[in-house]
Amino acid sequence: MFKNLQAKFDGRTELPIEIQEICDALVEMGYQDDIRVVGEEMDLDQLLGTYVQFTEPSGGTYSEPRLVSLIIYPTNIDLASRRIVCAKELVHVCDANVAQTNNANDIMELAMVLAGQASIGDEPRMTMKVAADILAQQKGLMLLFPKAARVIARQKVADGQITLEDLAGKLMLPCSTVEDMLDDDWDTLADAVAQF
Repeated sequence: MFKNLQAKFDGRTELPIEIQEICDALVEMGYQDDIRVVGEEMDLDQLLGTYVQFTEPSGGTYSEPRLVSLIIYPTNIDLASRRIVCAKELVHVCDANVAQTNNANDIMELAMVLAGQASIGDEPRMTMKVAADILAQQKGLMLLFPKAARVIARQKVADGQITLEDLAGKLMLPCSTVEDMLDDDWDTLADAVAQF
């Protein structure tokens, strides 16, 4: 499913890609009937965004229920970080069921592993859910700074037509993230990540 979503944006060169555009694409593609993105103040040591999927009645007596996703992001982080969190959580709409956390214990285990507080012996635990969360962040970045835009941006930065800081401002992403994504190796990584 992610490949279909990625294909909607990979040719884009007009920036920035808005979070609402990703929501609209997921609904248009039929992955969800509605997506709601809501900000809440969060304890950042405990949670940095979440995704909840549920059904709700659609109104008619014999009608199918609506599939709804709720993305909750922390309001107590900067705009660039909010965009990354929202894009990552939206990518989870495309996850297979095996990669989704669906109860409080799964969510706590995922949070502990990502925070480095859960391990097997001396080794950190790597579960399917943890791997899916790490990959989702990379995929989210791929949506926010699509391949065609990266190609043009690399050349413009190299030619001095735009500074890294100005590009990051246009993308509304952290400068260090944009710098990483402009590295030629990023496309190799992105192509590999898109396979999962």
